[in-house]
Amino acid sequence: ISEKFTDHITPNELNEVIQYMKMWHLLYKDHFPKSSKRYAYRNAFLLVLYAITGARGKEAVLIKLKDIELEREGNKYYYIIKIENGKGKKKREVAIEKEHIHQFMLYFKSQLPNENYYISSSYKKGVGYTNKPISIDTIRVFGNRILQILGIKKSGLHAFRRGYATKRISQDGATGSEVAKEMGNTPEILEKHYFKHDARVSLKRRV
Repeated sequence: ISEKFTDHITPNELNEVIQYMKMWHLLYKDHFPKSSKRYAYRNAFLLVLYAITGARGKEAVLIKLKDIELEREGNKYYYIIKIENGKGKKKREVAIEKEHIHQFMLYFKSQLPNENYYISSSYKKGVGYTNKPISIDTIRVFGNRILQILGIKKSGLHAFRRGYATKRISQDGATGSEVAKEMGNTPEILEKHYFKHDARVSLKRRV
């Protein structure tokens, strides 16, 4: 069920997208009959990445297989993703719980020729993976279509980025400085362009 229109994707909607993308390799033919499993995994992974990390469009499509490593922290496993092409050539790392992207990583490792290939690499029949990242417009169009399928009346990759910032601060209780570092921004830019205060979510967190 879609929530009231805003310019950011709400926490519930982010989770809905993530869970739907985990099943996308089984569902994509119903909506994109001429597409392939390789594109289903690639596009779903990128959308999950936007939803969980708030990455910029360009940052996600330029991630290579070698930039993602599995690490253990206590009793839990996380994938650490190195973002090497941040705005202003800044580098940072983001962590994702293993369960969210493990199925994608197994697929990419079984398909891509080597770890120096872009996760978003395009594919040509008779040639194979080109190691050329897809355009941001390609994943933007896909993201908008998924939101439409789910009945979420939002559009654009920035809606995911704003949604991530809002969730981390309003629901998770993270500070502006913490989220700014996670997103490769300053607290001032975060407050001005990304964080949307959600009084209802904040109230639920305090109760």
